[in-house]
Amino acid sequence: MLNRRMLSGALVLALSSTLAMVGAQNASAETVKEDPVKNAIWAFPHGAKVFRQSDGTYRIGQPLTGGKAIGAVPKGLEKYYSQKITGLSDSCFAVKDNKQECGWLIVPIDYSNPSAGNIALSYYRHLATSGKSKGSIVFNYGGPGADSSAYLYSWTDDKDYAALNRDYDLVAISARGTMSDEDYRYYTDSVGGSLPFSQCDETEFPSNSGTVEPMEKDPQKATQNDIQGSKRYVKDCLDYSGKALGFDANQRKLFLKNLGTVNAARDMDVLRSVIGDEKLNYLGMSYGTRLGYEYARQFPQNTGRMVFDSNLNIYEGNAPSEADKKTNLTDAQLRALNAHYISQGKGFQETFEEFAKWCNKQDDCVLKRKELQPHDGDLADDSPKLSLATKQIQNLLRRFTSEPLNHENVHFGYWYLATAVRGAMYSNDPDTWKMLNDSLDTLATRNEEAYWSAKWKLDRLYSRYANPGNFGRAAYTTISCADKANPAAMDADNGRRVEQMYFEVAPFVDPGAPYNQAGSVNSCDVWPFEGNLPAGHDLDNLPEMLVASNRLDGATSYENAPVMAKAIKGRLLSVENTGHIVFQRKQCATKMITDYLTTGQLPPEGTTDKACTVKSYRSAVTPEPSAEPTAEPSAEPTVEPSVEPSAEPTVEPSAEPTTEPTEEPTVEPSVEPSPEPSVEPTAEPTLEPTAEPSAEPSVEPTAEPSVEPTVEPSAEPTAEPSVEPDVGNPEKDDSDGLVIKPLPSEPNIVRTVPKKGEPTVKKPAAAVNKDKKSQPADKSVKPSDKKQVKNNSKLADTGANGSEQALIAASILALLGGGAIYAGRKREKQNS
Repeated sequence: MLNRRMLSGALVLALSSTLAMVGAQNASAETVKEDPVKNAIWAFPHGAKVFRQSDGTYRIGQPLTGGKAIGAVPKGLEKYYSQKITGLSDSCFAVKDNKQECGWLIVPIDYSNPSAGNIALSYYRHLATSGKSKGSIVFNYGGPGADSSAYLYSWTDDKDYAALNRDYDLVAISARGTMSDEDYRYYTDSVGGSLPFSQCDETEFPSNSGTVEPMEKDPQKATQNDIQGSKRYVKDCLDYSGKALGFDANQRKLFLKNLGTVNAARDMDVLRSVIGDEKLNYLGMSYGTRLGYEYARQFPQNTGRMVFDSNLNIYEGNAPSEADKKTNLTDAQLRALNAHYISQGKGFQETFEEFAKWCNKQDDCVLKRKELQPHDGDLADDSPKLSLATKQIQNLLRRFTSEPLNHENVHFGYWYLATAVRGAMYSNDPDTWKMLNDSLDTLATRNEEAYWSAKWKLDRLYSRYANPGNFGRAAYTTISCADKANPAAMDADNGRRVEQMYFEVAPFVDPGAPYNQAGSVNSCDVWPFEGNLPAGHDLDNLPEMLVASNRLDGATSYENAPVMAKAIKGRLLSVENTGHIVFQRKQCATKMITDYLTTGQLPPEGTTDKACTVKSYRSAVTPEPSAEPTAEPSAEPTVEPSVEPSAEPTVEPSAEPTTEPTEEPTVEPSVEPSPEPSVEPTAEPTLEPTAEPSAEPSVEPTAEPSVEPTVEPSAEPTAEPSVEPDVGNPEKDDSDGLVIKPLPSEPNIVRTVPKKGEPTVKKPAAAVNKDKKSQPADKSVKPSDKKQVKNNSKLADTGANGSEQALIAASILALLGGGAIYAGRKREKQNS
């Protein structure tokens, strides 16, 4: 099934690419200079009109007065905590409904200096359907970079959300730096993302519509190309982010410096006050679990019921320690700093082996082709450690390192194809695997008549792993770098060594020598300032909260879940299932999550239905935190995880994250976290961080009383032995299992694909039916073109449901511009 979100993005990408290509042809190959400010304004959602000035420019003003602050208010931030929502409307996304609200939450760029300016975060609330709200449940769908307000809007009519929505308001804001979702931005009064958003390219959908060149064989030249590409990318982030809102160079730098998880957690506390809640009730998915943990660290007194669904490791992806701030890092340090990225590679390899088993049961399996079998003089590695399937895929893909395919407007290079294959590994859905098999067969046979159809399919798979849009996939990169950038350790050889570690565990995407010998530098290595996310540690004086994970999750390893449960002394829900995100996939797990969020009743310890197992990580009831914070959170967090391993990858992760399907469409927090290896414990692991801290991190929250935990965590987490998790009986899996995720080390965006028979478009369809007169945003930038994008998405949707003719018709648009194909590795990694 085709995901509506991905479809719309692919079509917008196709339009952008097509126009760029046609323009270039008409200009006789002359390069047309893009206007980054106009392109940014084009991407503003319709609801941004409230910030439009009389001269046509856009500016973010002060928060509206007249509200009432709830709970403790940090000094100097009173106007933010007591604000009214700016541009409040009940006609969100062209649908008038007195049960919904949308608008903008105004927060300071820099909490330590509110006078430096403000930013606006999109806000969406669906009021309790019973008419008697007991409070709110706030959602975050991960990424980092997911447009959570639009995601929530798209799911409020789902039955599982309806159960939460009966007595509770459902609320979301989109994190600072994110962009509005292209599916919704042009509906009347639509909101989405933040203003400004991160912008690391002149155009929203950077494309390469020209010929793909063979990969550079000289490792030194390839390394220099990589370094220069990363530096250009970072310069673009600094030059463009916020320019459309009138930010000068200093404000743009300040904006980028204050993105990240620390300030996103502060934004959530402002939201809590504005919606009138004493405590924050929260469901965070994927990267949203790391954000939820940071909120509990900073605001234990305001923490209510929280669900951590599909967890990141809180000991990874943090600010660099003093020991990490050097170029001559040991292999052990590099493995620790890139644990998430490397473990995700292992998970992808394991999923590829499962794909190969499935493929070999099909009559038309591409891996069975005679020319792909190992033989003298072939392209595959000869190591006896490699599986037959790995050698077969190496023989297929490695041909494109020196012989990329360029046929009319279809261009395939090695890294594009390797990325698309990894994109398919986010799913165990047979339809997705068939899509991959058919596309690879087209390439293996060089069947020119099927190139366009193959490209349409591969573009879809590519976007799961490395969404090419969002102005260079800027939100994921800038938020990640704000958390973990380590410019002091910048060294291209470190990148080469990390890539070698990755290819050791994921040889199915190893390009082979000499291509795998090039050095690599990612954007965070050349970022202008260090990351500021404190390393994780055990938290006390919190209510017992719920941590959930599927046993086999390729994007966020199951092993991270016990680490989180132990750190917060929570209750772990382990689900015998495969895929990313627990909520909506297994009935027993969804019911436990729903009951907990709506009643406060945690599931009892033990096993339910042979699919859901619950274990508590505390032995005694923790006292309720005091109403007043023990200490006010500091404006600038002191980040000194000198003894805590940093998860900062030396190599830029290539991930998008992305949305995955479930028995009912499952909203996936996308995406970008690199999964840990798909290990399945036969017994409950006492898991600790992948990289063991030598001692408790030096960053201690100011407001955290101690509590007696059920499970006594040691000061030094010990690495948990790798155990094989039980995936359960696939025959009894009540989900459709399509899971879409981002590149190796990206914290995932949750994305979902509807199951067969369900309409691909949920809310937009309702929007059109309820308000047929709704028009695209009234802007000076070709609204008719925007409306055409929406119309085309319906056409392509038909093709996705089985009609090859319709699929090819939609593909014509999506293929003309070359889509998201990049000739070199650097470009793809930058945008992932």
